[in-house]
Amino acid sequence: MALLLVALFVFILVEQNLSMPFTACFTAFTFLTLINCGAIMEQKKWVFNIEFIRVFLIALISLRYASYQLCLPLILIAVTALVIYYRPIQNSYLKLVYR
Repeated sequence: MALLLVALFVFILVEQNLSMPFTACFTAFTFLTLINCGAIMEQKKWVFNIEFIRVFLIALISLRYASYQLCLPLILIAVTALVIYYRPIQNSYLKLVYR
């Protein structure tokens, strides 16, 4: 949450220089983070789905601003691994967060 506040401060400082797609992605990321923090406090099981969406959103942002030759294979491998091992990762995540 502290990192989000710092990122939001920097975002507000440079918002005139940012593109509309980046602004929309950052806004979506901010909303998802706030929903995620509330869900963790209420110990909801669907919190992992929000994390999954946040990881996908970060991948989209990095794909937009990085070299395609470097990022595209890494993102495809990561997304494939997340889809294949969804249940084990979800169980591990929920054990880590809710102990």
